[in-house]
This record gives sequence, C-alpha cells and structure tokens, in this order.
Amino acid sequence: MNVLVIGSDGFLGKSIAESLWARGAQVFGMTRSGSLGIHERHHVNADRNDGDSIEEIVREKDIEVVVDLLAYDRCNTATVIEQLQKQCRYVLVSSIDVYRQYGWFQKLETGFSGNDLIRRDSPLRTSRYPYRDSQLRDPATKDAWMDNYEKIKVEALVREGCLSWTIVRLPMIYGPGDKQNRFDWALRPALSDEGIVEFPIEWLDWTSTYCFVENAGSFIAEVCGDASTSGQILVSVDHPAMSQSEWLALFAIACDWHGQVKGSSNRSLPLAQRTKGLDLKVHLKFDVPRELVRTGIKPVIDLQTAVRLTVEDAKRRLA
Repeated sequence: MNVLVIGSDGFLGKSIAESLWARGAQVFGMTRSGSLGIHERHHVNADRNDGDSIEEIVREKDIEVVVDLLAYDRCNTATVIEQLQKQCRYVLVSSIDVYRQYGWFQKLETGFSGNDLIRRDSPLRTSRYPYRDSQLRDPATKDAWMDNYEKIKVEALVREGCLSWTIVRLPMIYGPGDKQNRFDWALRPALSDEGIVEFPIEWLDWTSTYCFVENAGSFIAEVCGDASTSGQILVSVDHPAMSQSEWLALFAIACDWHGQVKGSSNRSLPLAQRTKGLDLKVHLKFDVPRELVRTGIKPVIDLQTAVRLTVEDAKRRLA
C-alpha cells in the first residue's frame, strides 16, 4: 500500500508515518519544507495549492491512500481532492470541534442543555469559524489560517467531492512533541517540585477527552489499510474523559510530586486569564467505550505509559 501523508513533518504526521511504516506501507511524506524524518527517500516537497504537483505525485508514486492533516478550509482542500478523482481514497483528519458541545464551550452558541456524552452521530455546531476573532488576523502572521478554519465545511466538501473517503475526527492530542504543550500547566509545577500551587476551581473540574499521539497515529494507519471504512466517519479515542484534577493526579504520581493543590476563585491566575473566553461548565466528554467497540481498533499505548512518556519528554524539554 502506497500512502501519501500531507503534513508528515508535524506532531501527529510523524506518528502516522511511523505507524504506516510499521505495517509495511510505503509512505510518502508531503511538506512544503522539512522532511519525513525517518525515511528521507520518501519525502516529497510540494504545495497543496499546486494541483498539478499533487496530481503528478499521486500518479508517479502510484498512491492508493492520501492522509490529509492540513485540510483547514474549503479552499485549501478543494485543490487536493480535485486531483484525486478515482485514483485513491482520501482520509481526512478532522476534529471533535465540529460538535455542538464545542460551540457551547467556545461561547459561540446558546442553549446549553447539559453534559451528555458526545457520540459519533451527535449534533454538530450551528456556528462557524470557531477560532475567528472579532478582528481578522493579519494575513502575514503564522496564525492567519485560523480565521478560515472550519472542519464542518471541509467534511461536507469531502463527502460531496470524493468517491472514496474516510473522515477521522480527533480529540485533543497530547504526548512527546506536542507543540501546544497541553499539559505544561500541570507538568511545570510538578517537575519543579513547587510546594503549593493554585489553580482555578472551574479548570480543575473541567472534563475533556484527549488521545495519546501514538494511539491516534496507529488508529489512522489502521484506517488507511481497511478499505471497508470508506464512506464512514470515525472517531479516534483511547481512554475515557477525565477532569483536569484527575490528569494532575496522574502527572503528580509520574513526577513523584507531593505538592499541595488549591482550588481558587482568583480571576487573575494565569489559567483563569487564558480560559476566560471559554465556558468550563461545558465538558467535552466523548463516549469512548462505545466508540472503541464500534471501531474495534484498540489503543497501542496504555494510559500509564502515555503519561510516563509525556513526563519524560517534558523533563528533556523543560530542563
């Protein structure tokens, strides 16, 4: 199986490539710069907006599956899928930010009706462009793409424009190499052995679904090799949702940290400032057991190991 991974040099892209190679696939990593990392001979430089280059790669490399991690809006996705036609299957890496709970969480929608478990077929947001501010970003800045980011519209385009497709929705991904450093709020005080740490009460109670990067990469690699997933929307999950206080407890054990945690209503705390635009009463809890049974794809890394690997990476990074 020949697979083209668009965005192979990123956090998740590298894990997908590794998992595909482990399954015997020939992986071609497509980036505008950088490299696939472990298999230089299968790295190709191309711009996703250059349809002729994509068509040439797909034809010359006899690509059977395309995994797209960088499909953020309809415009930057249309050029890619127009070149695929009947040649191969398109695997879109999407997000659980398409669901209605995310609209409530971002305070983009009203009518919050409770923290029901999110399921694959749960209602989607009615609002659009979840990361667009009141004032559009300068097009020259690195975050300008966020203004037009909308996975709901991308998913609709894929279903309409591809003959063979699979959509994989992901929760927040964590683990070694995470550029967003999602758990640094917990890892920094634990690794520096702080005595007393204050966190916003609402933050400690907030519950969300995460997925370890190797489990997400393995899941997508399995999907690539299973043609029966064509025409399906799947969700990559590994372990049930936990509150931030539960995550903090796991990291404390892994770091051998015995500091005191205090829940606080102090709005000047850094985490309180960072999350002030979010409704932390809205939890993002996916029905993990149900989805694991439905897909039959089991995580390759258990939770304890995932936490340990995340801590080890943080120790190197924060040293």
